[in-house]
This record gives sequence, structure tokens and C-alpha cells, in this order.
Amino acid sequence: MAQSGISETRVGAVATLMLENPPYNPIGVAQVASLKEAMQRLGEAREVGAIVITGAGNQHFSVGANLKEEEPRAEVSPLEYCAERQALMQQIEDTPKPVIAAIRGYCLGGGLELALACHFRLADASCQLGLPEINLGAAPMWGGAFRIVRTVGRARGLELLLGGSRIDAQQALSWGLLHQVHPVQDLQVRVAEYAAMLTAKAPLAVAAMIKVVNAQQDMSAQQALGYELAEFAKLAGTRDNIEGVTALFEKRTPKFTGE
Repeated sequence: MAQSGISETRVGAVATLMLENPPYNPIGVAQVASLKEAMQRLGEAREVGAIVITGAGNQHFSVGANLKEEEPRAEVSPLEYCAERQALMQQIEDTPKPVIAAIRGYCLGGGLELALACHFRLADASCQLGLPEINLGAAPMWGGAFRIVRTVGRARGLELLLGGSRIDAQQALSWGLLHQVHPVQDLQVRVAEYAAMLTAKAPLAVAAMIKVVNAQQDMSAQQALGYELAEFAKLAGTRDNIEGVTALFEKRTPKFTGE
């Protein structure tokens, strides 16, 4: 299904959103608006178990903001511009379905900020990642500074933010920035396998875990443990919970329904 700025395909319970601005897939007004609508709709769709975000053209994920649109958008203040994109990144992070960034080639600037908002990042072995905004006299303002430090730690986060250089896939993997790295020709298959694994899990439990992990980041240990207990207790006695236990004893694969 085609939309303005992105395309959408569905294979089973996996929905794929593709940034349609090849070869470098800069993120502009159309992509932001379409991603916002798609994430809301897919997040609520019971038949969708996982979402993949990738770039069109099989060359690059995204080089970030579409700088050519800055002139036509002169009537929008920098604060409004960035707040809109921060809101989208938070929406992606809060989506109750696993969101996977499938990364090829360049994943730079706002492109890396988008990938950081996803729950998982799988990449090809030739990809390059970085936050080069400092080289333009700017800074990541879509939530990237916060998320990169949260993901790789203060020292490495500052290295990326202040150095403005790119790192390769293996370095990103060793830093915990990427979850998996695969040969270029294998990435699509591996992403599909990973997404299929996630869609087989109990939807209510998946949503609860995403919610708890996101919320705990701003809590004390005591608050986090209490919140975790309250949310996870809601899973007890659900149909999926009963199905999971029953399947375990019957030595079969559970069939979860999200109830």
C-alpha cells in the first residue's frame, strides 16, 4: 500500500514501512506525517505483530533530515520543527508492537535518531552509522542525544555526538548500538525471521514489557519494581497466559490471540 513519503507492505503479521526517497531516503514533511499515521494505525491493529522500518532502494536507510525542505518550511520555528519529530520518535518507541529498524548503507543524523527510537536494530555488514550534526554547527534534536547516551553510555555517546564521525557495523555491534549484523545479501531474510519470531509471542505480554521498560527509565528502583509488578500482574489469568502454560504441559507451540 503506497502512502505519501512511505510505502507499506504486509507479509503475515509483519508490516514493513519503507522510506520512499531513494537513494539516501532523507526524512521530510511527507515521511514524518505518513510515519505518524502508520505507526498509530499499525500499533492498534490486532492482526499486526511487528513493524519493520527500512529505506527504499536497498542502498541506504536514511541520511536524516531533508535539508532541501528547510527553505519552504521557513514559517515553522526550529522548536516546532524539532518538537514534531521528537513526538514521532517517542510515538515509535511507545508503540506496543516490536519495531525493527532494518539498516543498510548510511544511517546518519536523523536516520540514526529514527533507528534509535526503534526497539531493535538489525543491519548489513557494510552500513555506517553516525550523528554528524556537529559538523554543520548543529546538534541532534529529535531525541538522538538522549537515546544514544542511553544506548551506548556517556563516553561513547559523547564520542559520536562531539566527534561527528561514522562508525562501522562491527563497532556499532560491539557498542550495543546494533542487535545483529548480517551479510548484505542476508539482511532481508534475517529481518523477516526475527520479526516472525517476535510475532509468535503473546501480544499482551509484549506490549506490557515494552511499556514497563520505557516507563522504568525515569523511575527510582523502588518505583520501577512496583510498576513492573503492577503491569505484569495484569497478565496473570489472561487467555494467552493460560494458553502458554497449557501448551508447555502439552509440549506444543502455543497459539496466542492477544486476549
